[in-house]
Amino acid sequence: MNDVTRVSGVIVPLVSPFTPDDKVDLKALSWLVSKLVESGVDGFFAGSTTGEYTRLEVKELLAVVGVTLEYSNGKIVLAGATSDSTAGSVKLGLVLRDLGVDGLVVAPPYFLRPTQDKLVAHFTEIASRTELPVVIYNIPALVGYEVSPAVIARAAYESSNIVGLKSTTYDMSYPRKVLAEIEMMGIKDFSILTGIDDLLLPYLDLGASGGIVGLANALPEIHVALYRSWIESKYVDALNHHRKLVRAARLYDLASSIPCAVKALLEARGAPIKATCRKPDGRETGEIITLARTILGDVGVKPWT
Repeated sequence: MNDVTRVSGVIVPLVSPFTPDDKVDLKALSWLVSKLVESGVDGFFAGSTTGEYTRLEVKELLAVVGVTLEYSNGKIVLAGATSDSTAGSVKLGLVLRDLGVDGLVVAPPYFLRPTQDKLVAHFTEIASRTELPVVIYNIPALVGYEVSPAVIARAAYESSNIVGLKSTTYDMSYPRKVLAEIEMMGIKDFSILTGIDDLLLPYLDLGASGGIVGLANALPEIHVALYRSWIESKYVDALNHHRKLVRAARLYDLASSIPCAVKALLEARGAPIKATCRKPDGRETGEIITLARTILGDVGVKPWT
């Protein structure tokens, strides 16, 4: 288990490949994790939105996490422990801790909305009882509301192992406000990571630590090159890589879902992963897979062999 005090760089929210009979394809997943390690990514997030975690049974999620840990080659492995109850997140988090994950990613309760004070208590109790680093996941488009910057800062102030935020929103004022709240509270080594591929560069420019970004499943070399260029102050190179991600992110707007968009790129690139998601999404259309092949050519990425 890694000592996670700061999450940074390119973290991949892994897809969940499926066999033709709708079982999780652990062999294909092990292939993907190994390929991504070779590509230089900084870590993994198993049980993510991109990984269709709401459509996985717990035993399937644990199998996905197990394979990720086995093939991660020492990279950071985070795992999703979102539940609509605090007890549910704690229970899953303890099982994930025993498996050996480095930290948890936890979105807020998504059906019954707690008050701000109770939302702080929700996150801090999960962190305290699991004794794992926790990254709070703000994804208002899917949860239905925003985790306020004040809640983020208060939770991090009250619990030293609340170490970061995954921010999946196009509102660029949000991470700026979080950074201001964190600074005002005197909190050190807090990571802010975007969940949107084409905001990786703007977030870095704002002072964020990196991204947990779906297209990195299929285009890891672009994300890694962008991040490394930024760290090395090669800003023109970073901008060029950013423009490729802007082009590739168009697929999100046209595919059936986020996971299907990523899997379409993986299939188009020659990975042993089909553009098939769990129903109701099912198999992605041929038009989207053809578009994915076009995008691969546009951004200069060759098929995997």
